[in-house]
Amino acid sequence: MRKLRIGMISFAHSHAFSYYRQLQHIKNAEVTAIADHQYDRVQAIVERDHVHFYQDHRELLQLPDLDAVIICSENVHHASLVTDSAKAGKHILCEKPLGTGRRGNEAYD
Repeated sequence: MRKLRIGMISFAHSHAFSYYRQLQHIKNAEVTAIADHQYDRVQAIVERDHVHFYQDHRELLQLPDLDAVIICSENVHHASLVTDSAKAGKHILCEKPLGTGRRGNEAYD
């Protein structure tokens, strides 16, 4: 069975590191690429584990052998990163809000 190849977009939220550590224990999954605007956040992982690094998430999304992405950016960026990832045909895990405003949320007023 082929391994599930995962890219992680942003380590802005600390739970990204937890996801990364847990993925190391899954036999049929591997994190092969990370995109983050701040290299210093992920430098230790990139250098220790030889994970490909991209400063621009769109470059990561162009990888043909990447199956899925995990998005751990600031909430304000979730919607655009999910949209870009879906357009690239990737499976997506993104926690928290996907909306960009309050429109359609009248039940929560």
